[in-house]
Amino acid sequence: MLFRYVAASIIIWLASVFYNASDPAPQQARLDEVSFYLPLKIGNTWTYNVEGILNGMHTFFQLRVRINDTLRHSDGSLLFSHGEYFNEEIRGDSLKQYVTGYYTIRDRTIYNYNSASDSDLYHRPTYAVPLLKAPLAVGNEWEYDRDERVSSYRIASIGQLTFRGTPIDSVVLVVGHWSDVVDSSWYAPGIGLLKECVGNSKDFRKVSTLQDFRVTK
Repeated sequence: MLFRYVAASIIIWLASVFYNASDPAPQQARLDEVSFYLPLKIGNTWTYNVEGILNGMHTFFQLRVRINDTLRHSDGSLLFSHGEYFNEEIRGDSLKQYVTGYYTIRDRTIYNYNSASDSDLYHRPTYAVPLLKAPLAVGNEWEYDRDERVSSYRIASIGQLTFRGTPIDSVVLVVGHWSDVVDSSWYAPGIGLLKECVGNSKDFRKVSTLQDFRVTK
């Protein structure tokens, strides 16, 4: 079998993760498993470099996301708590902060309760943002409605992406729209979020790019 490798340092790990592209059965099975595109296991960690512009001000920070624990939602679904650690520089000033959020999977959809408060988490479950929804097929669409502000999402493509010089197969591109903002997110099988670009045509832009990760299935 032919395996594609993300980097030399993780060859052994990827050898157990990636499929034989000539065999459509495992390929389709994994495309139907949204959890394969965001592996939620305690200890999984992703580190991103984030650059942006807001109101003419340039920002740069490093973001580390780690799955810390599991708990049960009031509706019975399993939640995966994730800590987001920021080390940010704004015009030379450093700022560190920590935010807790929650992922959950239900109805073949991955949701994110980002920066969730107790009231959001236990009394307002519709505030969970749907990140990725099966079936993972080009053209699949879904919406998110919060306080009458509707965001729409669509799987724009599934294919090979060359990421930091390495080709990766079956990368899913999700494009979201709300107000004048466009959000493009690339998810890789067995890895998670590779890159996210959020912004408008005016004065807001943020690009998050994966730098390092430690993931087990």
